[in-house]
Amino acid sequence: MVFKLIKKALHPEQEVVPPKREDYPSGPEGDAIWQAIENGVAPKDPVDVDFFVEFPDQEKGKQFEELVNEHGYDASADKNYKTDGYTCSCTKTVDLDHTAITAEQRKIDQLAKPFEGKTDSWDTAAK
Repeated sequence: MVFKLIKKALHPEQEVVPPKREDYPSGPEGDAIWQAIENGVAPKDPVDVDFFVEFPDQEKGKQFEELVNEHGYDASADKNYKTDGYTCSCTKTVDLDHTAITAEQRKIDQLAKPFEGKTDSWDTAAK
């Protein structure tokens, strides 16, 4: 409803068709995108996305943190007390779009591979 009101105010000449859940892929990424939309984020709008990457130890996590910061992310690696490894949170502004988010996940996975890192999940404060 919020989406429809905002679009109508900005473009009263255009009929606004609200997004539907079935417009987005099933699975965790589609669910997270849909949840953000339900909370008022317009589809395809840029949002800060936190990508979480797991590493086996501090040295590899910190090396990755340095590298990914050079690639435009705001990253921080900290001890993960649940796994005894290190988790690096990598934040970047990305369009709220399945293709854009999965492309960033693939990029992060490629950067993390030499350090034995693996993307665990992602989240957005927009949810």
